[in-house]
Amino acid sequence: MLDKNQIKTIIYRAIDRVNEVLLEEDAIAQNGGTILMGEGAKLDSMGFVNFVVALEEEFVAETGFNLNLVERLNTTVGKIARIRTIDGLIDFLLDSSKNFPSGESSPVPSGGSL
Repeated sequence: MLDKNQIKTIIYRAIDRVNEVLLEEDAIAQNGGTILMGEGAKLDSMGFVNFVVALEEEFVAETGFNLNLVERLNTTVGKIARIRTIDGLIDFLLDSSKNFPSGESSPVPSGGSL
């Protein structure tokens, strides 16, 4: 199981990657209260997709396990969580990580890619 700091680091690395392609004034702040989804979010729908892809890639690089975030968010638990902020995403992934390496998160084959 991952700890909160590992998950936070993974998320912040994904934010760094997304921020590389954003204008400075559109950059995503790396703090727990930053809104990722819904009203007040800096990312448009395509920006959010880019963030999810970056997050999934960073997750597999750190853990060796695939993370299908969209699928996890579409579960009953994901829908109940209504994640809006970075802190909410951290808590959601921390809770979800209790199930790793089972479920849809599976080891990436050696030499394989996403």
